[in-house]
Amino acid sequence: MKIVVNTNILLDLFLDRKLFSDEAAELISLIDSGSLEGALVATTVTTIHYFLEKYLDTKQALKILNRLCGIFEILPVNRNVIEMALSSKLPDFEGAIIHEAACLSGAQTIITRNAKHFKKSGLAVHSAKEFLSIIEKNT
Repeated sequence: MKIVVNTNILLDLFLDRKLFSDEAAELISLIDSGSLEGALVATTVTTIHYFLEKYLDTKQALKILNRLCGIFEILPVNRNVIEMALSSKLPDFEGAIIHEAACLSGAQTIITRNAKHFKKSGLAVHSAKEFLSIIEKNT
């Protein structure tokens, strides 16, 4: 199963947001182990870099990005994705970009803490905690 991990999930992990970091770490671990196929939208990579450089030095930030690129498929944001997002019924443009890139990649699920941005999504949308619970029930 391919899942697209939204930016806020990675920020939960890297910024150690206590209420959410454990679930984010568990989810990323499942992707790293190959139990799940994970994808990131290219814009997520640039956003993560921006935040990492605020808290870490450039060398550490780039090391983390290289690691992410090693375990996640990186989904492109091209003209087609942008045009589809512009005509999307989703209320948040960034969310629409993520949704359209996910759809074009064949992903089944978006993992996010901003489910309200994806209310009209054609894909399943879950928080990391919800998704991990679903996986646990199915194993």
